[in-house]
Amino acid sequence: MDEFDSFVRARTPALLRSAYLLTGDQHLAEDLVQSALARTHRAWRRLQAVENAEAYTRRTMYHLQVSWWRRGKVAETLTGDLPEPRGRNAGPDHATQTAIRITLRNALRKLSNRQRAVLVLRFFEDRTEAEAAELLGVTVGTVKSQTAKALARMRVVAPELADLADDVRPVDLHGRALATSRKIGQQRAATAAAVVIAAVAGLTVALTWGGDRAPVVPVDTPTPTTGAPSRTPTAPATPSATATPASAPLTDDEVRGATIAIPEWNTDVCPAGTFAFERGSSGRFFMTEVVLADVDADGDRDAVVLITCSPDEVNANQVLALHRAPHGRVATLGQVAIDRPERGGGRLGDIEVAAGGAVRVRWLDTQPGAGQAAAQWRVYGWSGDRFRQTSGPTAFPPITIDLGLEVKTATVELRRDPSDAWAGDLVVTVTNAGDKAIETPTIRLTLPVPASVQSMTGAATKYAAEVDAGPPRILLATLKPLAPGKAVTVTMRLVYPGDAPPGGGTVAAEAIDDSVPGNDSAQFEVDPVE
Repeated sequence: MDEFDSFVRARTPALLRSAYLLTGDQHLAEDLVQSALARTHRAWRRLQAVENAEAYTRRTMYHLQVSWWRRGKVAETLTGDLPEPRGRNAGPDHATQTAIRITLRNALRKLSNRQRAVLVLRFFEDRTEAEAAELLGVTVGTVKSQTAKALARMRVVAPELADLADDVRPVDLHGRALATSRKIGQQRAATAAAVVIAAVAGLTVALTWGGDRAPVVPVDTPTPTTGAPSRTPTAPATPSATATPASAPLTDDEVRGATIAIPEWNTDVCPAGTFAFERGSSGRFFMTEVVLADVDADGDRDAVVLITCSPDEVNANQVLALHRAPHGRVATLGQVAIDRPERGGGRLGDIEVAAGGAVRVRWLDTQPGAGQAAAQWRVYGWSGDRFRQTSGPTAFPPITIDLGLEVKTATVELRRDPSDAWAGDLVVTVTNAGDKAIETPTIRLTLPVPASVQSMTGAATKYAAEVDAGPPRILLATLKPLAPGKAVTVTMRLVYPGDAPPGGGTVAAEAIDDSVPGNDSAQFEVDPVE
């Protein structure tokens, strides 16, 4: 596949730039592009042209990103350092650059996944509204509305950002993409071999049951549920003179073009019912991953499918098992697992099938601050009427992000300095009262009257960067990483012009996704002493 090799090496930098803007993290961007390229490698022969390959890769990348993060509020964590910007923002002023990076990161974090995706497509990749809609699998109207909302939100949360001229480190993902593709192929080959061995051994399948097995929504973890369990709507069987034998193994193309029943979601915007798929897509539904294997121990090859529902700002996932029903059509066997939006629940990621048909699902922690490393593998098995969890954790440990602030000098005493300006020390203590390390805590100082921070001690930098000239004037100071239970005392030398009356202000400690509001800001007054 010389053409594929050339394609990967030529287009990886551009794909990485788009992936970085989608994820906000270099390593997550590499993972996203690697996964998309692996799927492109599997489909290379039917793509026929390089132009088709790039469109396929980008569409896969956007669908994977919607499935991963992401999230209602998903667990994408923009806590990695942004690359050093180039262009007009470049310069020796470290404090200013730090303020820009923090402001940009915080602004992107406040956008939904869909809003961030449309901004990347429309303004970074210069796509038309129709092209963006096709890539995301939504309507042009949705692209327009999400673009307007995203731009309006950016103007509110970060009016001082002039551009997004960030760069991403170049990475050669050719080898990693091929390795992932080979892993997918080996898994499918192993499944096919198991079917052949079973057939040679003379195993047979009884086809005498009275009807299709109705797929049932399972209890996907031992966690108790309330209310009557809902059942998956069964796709109606349509008689066909050329129906496929009920013992024929499922194929990837057949699964991606099947009409299947999808059970209830954990959100009202994703409907349950019977839906016809074409090349893995059906309106707001996408088959983001398909694994072929025998999961119900009947000797026939079934399929495990990760389905994503992504209308507007919602990203929901569930894993379904499909089999060939007695009438020869693909049908839903049962639901393996579904996203659990409650605290500690998690979101579905990758799927695998182990020996004996055990379905392994990689769960991602959606709690703020969890980070990309927070993941669990949970195992599910077919019990004859539904899938049940057989091993692995059932929930993520709860995470609390709580950055508190206490003003040690509620009234700052000001005195004249040699330049006849008013000067005094504002002393605050910032405490990490949560159970998660905070990598980039910040202090935001809001001053209704002209003032500046001449120097600082206890912070990561000696000076505070101006975020807004005001009035009120807003200054931002970056602190060093703060471990759980640790505190740092910061002293800021405030300086007021001597020809204007000084005044107090507000000081606040900030951390992304602070889950305990109310203890992170305080007012302070000043007392000029002649």
